[in-house]
Amino acid sequence: MTFLDELEMFGSVVAVIDQHDNRYSYRDLMLLTERFAEKVDFSKKKIILILCENNIESFIAYLATLRADSVAMLVDAGIDESLLDNLIRTYAPHYIWRPKEGANNWFYQFGRYILTKQGDEGNLPLHRDLSLLLSTSGTTGSSKLVRLTKANLHSNARSISAYLKLCQGQKPITLLPMHYSYGLSVINSHRSVGATILLTTASLMTRPFWDFFRAKGATSFAGVPYTFEMLKKL
Repeated sequence: MTFLDELEMFGSVVAVIDQHDNRYSYRDLMLLTERFAEKVDFSKKKIILILCENNIESFIAYLATLRADSVAMLVDAGIDESLLDNLIRTYAPHYIWRPKEGANNWFYQFGRYILTKQGDEGNLPLHRDLSLLLSTSGTTGSSKLVRLTKANLHSNARSISAYLKLCQGQKPITLLPMHYSYGLSVINSHRSVGATILLTTASLMTRPFWDFFRAKGATSFAGVPYTFEMLKKL
């Protein structure tokens, strides 16, 4: 059993609180991922390109895709259109999950995100164990992506949660983006122990971030060296 299969274990425990004060239990996540999966033809392994923000829409699509043994391709929602077009040409995703603004021909909407279908079959054969495609900090401007399996994600989440002694009572706040490997590892490791994840797109340098941090009782945030340089200057 992997952490994706354990959603129902935590039942009514609050899994996510977003910056609009919407609350979702682990049971809610189960239902929302099932609803998403009903809209996608997962009879064969598919690539779902997710234009990510730290919001419930991106989180649900990510979980639903992995639970269906398909491939989540996580990309920054703010990506340059030319780079996005290059990724689409290179990897031929079957579906794109993106903010509604400026998109057409969609057939499913949740929150402010919509699902569009690109084609019945991609150009590339998909390895049976492939679950996640991520860019690295050094390749965000190219079409090179790192390939990960669910076993990779499960092992990473478990090792982090054990080393940091994570527990259900913790409330990490999403300072780093979920399309970034470090930011995603924070989400995966805390979700694996039934913690409550505080989802926000607010910047560390803004009042809304700290208001949300205090109001919801955040217990931790993860950052890169630049994050702490900015805090020191403040």
